[in-house]
Amino acid sequence: VTPLVGGKRGAVVSHIDITGRKRAERQVEYLAMHDHLTNLPNRQLFIDRMSQALARAKRYRKQVALLYLDVDNFKSINDTSGHVVGDTVLVEIGNRLQKCIRASDTVARLGGDEFAVILQDIHQAEDSGMVAQKIADALTQPIEVQDSQIRVGVSIGISLYPEDGDNIVTLLKCADTAMYLVKSAGKGAFQYYSKE
Repeated sequence: VTPLVGGKRGAVVSHIDITGRKRAERQVEYLAMHDHLTNLPNRQLFIDRMSQALARAKRYRKQVALLYLDVDNFKSINDTSGHVVGDTVLVEIGNRLQKCIRASDTVARLGGDEFAVILQDIHQAEDSGMVAQKIADALTQPIEVQDSQIRVGVSIGISLYPEDGDNIVTLLKCADTAMYLVKSAGKGAFQYYSKE
């Protein structure tokens, strides 16, 4: 708004439509927080959501479960069928993971063939095991890609707040340790972290 000069009453009002700029800003923010392939939250958004889940759990004395997933033998899919098929498989895995959780939970792609699931407000540790089994079952179903069926499996490590740790780094490390125990024991299963 600019007042008129020369003592005249009134003003000149000009408007600029910033709809396009705001849309572009939202798009940039979305791309910074989501995996470009699967559209799942990326590591940065995962850390933010995990921080919020832990803060909420501390405040209301709730439990949070972190499931750390690694797709079994994914490298062989890329090596034998190519990266386009591998990318299609990762997208489908992301879709199936989202169908296994509640709206209040989070699935994130941390990178490569590694995913994480945040389960908020679980009542007992076994609840996370039921979700892990649901995920394992969903991922054993073949994935149709270019007139062929790709079979994958998943190894899942589970850590629990507050039992296994009270921060993201510790909980990720515990879940990762449990996942590697699954890998070394034959893959395609889930395991809780154990201090023993």
